[in-house]
Amino acid sequence: MAARIISALILIPFVLFAVYYGGLPLCLMLLALSLFALDEFFAIAARKGASCFKAPAFVITALYFINAHFFFVNKTSHGFEFSPIMILGAVFLILWLQFYKRIENSILDISATVFAYFYIPVFLSFAMYIRTLEYGARFLFMAMALVWAADTFAYFGGMAFGRGGKRLSPAISPKKSVVGVYFGLIFSCAAASAFYLWAPAAQMPFWAYILYAFALNAFSVLGDLIESQFKRDGEVKDSSGLIPGHGGVLDRIDSLLLTLPFSYYYFVLFVK
Repeated sequence: MAARIISALILIPFVLFAVYYGGLPLCLMLLALSLFALDEFFAIAARKGASCFKAPAFVITALYFINAHFFFVNKTSHGFEFSPIMILGAVFLILWLQFYKRIENSILDISATVFAYFYIPVFLSFAMYIRTLEYGARFLFMAMALVWAADTFAYFGGMAFGRGGKRLSPAISPKKSVVGVYFGLIFSCAAASAFYLWAPAAQMPFWAYILYAFALNAFSVLGDLIESQFKRDGEVKDSSGLIPGHGGVLDRIDSLLLTLPFSYYYFVLFVK
């Protein structure tokens, strides 16, 4: 527990700095997280026999974030016109490189690489898109805070009151209790209420904040279960041991990967 707290105290200021300033600091942080998480995912996939295209995936990920920063965030062009080109280029490059690799397990190799590219860097990059919205820093803080509140209080609530209770998904994550999920939902709603009081009421009505907390909690739990299923299939406890007390980068961002794209479109829809 001490290692977990110390790691959080060290990492949180860097995250807050990147979110507050946005732009290049946020882009570089997301790129670094994506590269570490991709490497961890590829290591898990390798345990199932996949030979992923690590170097091309890393290069394409870097190009994707450069594109997202300079052509969307900085408004020097229209990022959503260029991003599909980057994505399609990544897919075709991976397919082309496959001809220079083994024939066996080609479906597994290509599928794992393409899935990881979309699931990690593309989904994570929506943090940059949220940051470009009006009050974007505030909304990005809220998205992350609600996810972390749900994760943290689900963990402690489950430890305190969920022992021996009903499991959410025994086959995938035997330790995740239904009671813990309820605790996470309650405190994520409380955090959303606090952001409503902090932000101008004209941004979103109160009910939209609460609805957001409910939906975000569902996506957060789903993201956590998806990564837990990957780890269980790969027979590993953590995605890596990079962050003391927390496991790997993928273990820390798994709940964000689904919530960030949802959050972006939710804010676009509801923010006045």
